[in-house]
Amino acid sequence: MRKMLSGITTWEEAWMAIQKGMDALGFVLEPKSRRYVNPERAREIIFRLPPFISTVGVFQNTPRYVIQELVTFCRLDRLLFLGQESPKECKDYFQPVIKYLPSLDDYKDYEGINNFLIDVKGKTKLTIPENSSLYLIVPGTSSTLKVSDVYGLYYLLNPDGTISESPL
Repeated sequence: MRKMLSGITTWEEAWMAIQKGMDALGFVLEPKSRRYVNPERAREIIFRLPPFISTVGVFQNTPRYVIQELVTFCRLDRLLFLGQESPKECKDYFQPVIKYLPSLDDYKDYEGINNFLIDVKGKTKLTIPENSSLYLIVPGTSSTLKVSDVYGLYYLLNPDGTISESPL
């Protein structure tokens, strides 16, 4: 299982996350967020990261041209969309996209996208449809769901909740 910590704003937070075994770091590039990191700071942190640590830009209803500028400037590996981004918008990027969905039932609307951050609040079990190519990311701090109860779970977001307890 791979782990990601989102809401990184300083080099110290990034380094602590890496030392705790995180495989990916999320940078919230949505100015209205309380965990917002300005692009210059995100770039400084990203350029200091050791190899094999993935970087994820976190966005919510951000215009495409802004995202593309930030992808290039910050050298983001992946994109996490938390807003009302349409299936078409999610497919318009070269980088792999992770789409937040309130329910696993909604994934069928996003044909061609197979990475989803699923809201599991209040759930005690979650099963990925058999023979699917879905990769689920589950917030580790927002549920009574145990990791062992998720069939097919591949990724865990904020497993210890030290930085961010909500998507934005």
